[in-house]
Amino acid sequence: MNRQFKLTTPENVEVVYQTAGFAPRLVAFIFDFLIMIATILTLYGITMLVLMGFHKSMPALGSILSAVGLIAVFIVEFGYFVFFEMIWGGRSPGKRLLKLRVMRTDGVPITFQASLIRNLLRIVDLGLIPISPVIFLMGTPALVSVLLSPRFQRIGDYAASTVVVLEAEGRELIDNPNLALTDQVRKYVPLMQNIERITPEEYRTIKLFTLRRPEMHTAVQAATAEYMARPLLERLEITDATVYYQLQFADILEAIELKYAERHGL
Repeated sequence: MNRQFKLTTPENVEVVYQTAGFAPRLVAFIFDFLIMIATILTLYGITMLVLMGFHKSMPALGSILSAVGLIAVFIVEFGYFVFFEMIWGGRSPGKRLLKLRVMRTDGVPITFQASLIRNLLRIVDLGLIPISPVIFLMGTPALVSVLLSPRFQRIGDYAASTVVVLEAEGRELIDNPNLALTDQVRKYVPLMQNIERITPEEYRTIKLFTLRRPEMHTAVQAATAEYMARPLLERLEITDATVYYQLQFADILEAIELKYAERHGL
């Protein structure tokens, strides 16, 4: 059963996430593992074909192939997840298929350092003990950690302060924010000014609100948006954003979010 992960933002807005349990994470990992195996075999095969052309002048071909194979396994194993988590906002192909996402426990997107830590410690979660012969515990440490953790965190997640959550139903966390805009939000965007006065912390708070907005009750959504938007409108000196009903404050927050993202290349 998935458990809730509650986060209180600096604006005292409570955001609730559903943490991903063991089953969906396992399926996502298996999918990623198959991709990694295919990648390793492809790289190894290409390298072998290249080196076979020099087999007469390279008597130590077997040792070279073994070394290349180990390097390829290391690069793919640890670079695969870091690469995709950085370009896809905390999602590998497997996580994207299962609609999972890695994020920091403080609610901000995963950083390179956090991704590197959680994936370097994957060797511990898988239970690889580097003795001769190597002992493989079939992921037992990760399984025990996830099942005992209130947020389904494995050892790497604890070290990196990350958590895997389910993406919100009804509104996928897409990479292109323009695809999720309503006509009202589009109307507000040109009116947003003095965006440089928005702090990174305020942007993250607004981002959290807009991501969770579809799951909120209309009354809660409207009241929360007004509470957040009124002081921002005053500070940004925005007087042309006419509000006819309370829920439009949520549209204004989305417009501020988009304008900030455009200004900072996010």
